[in-house]
Amino acid sequence: MTSSCHNISEKLLTVSELSEWLNLSVKTIYRLTARKEIPFYRLGTGRKGIRFKLSEILEWLKSKKEEPVELPKIKF
Repeated sequence: MTSSCHNISEKLLTVSELSEWLNLSVKTIYRLTARKEIPFYRLGTGRKGIRFKLSEILEWLKSKKEEPVELPKIKF
C-alpha cells in the first residue's frame, strides 16, 4: 500500500462534527462544499449526505497555511 492511500476504515465526519472541530459555522461548511473548496464525499442526495475524511481535511488545512512575512526593521 502506498503512502497516498488512506485508511479505508477511517471515520467520516458529518457537517456538524466538522464545523465543531474547525470552530466554523455549519453554514460556512456548506458554503465551502458548494464552492468545492474543501474535500468532501456526497453519500446520497441532499445536504444530509455530505461527509469528510479527517485525514483529507488535515491535508487541506496544511495547504491553506500562510507563512508569516518578515517586515523590515525600522531604526529610530
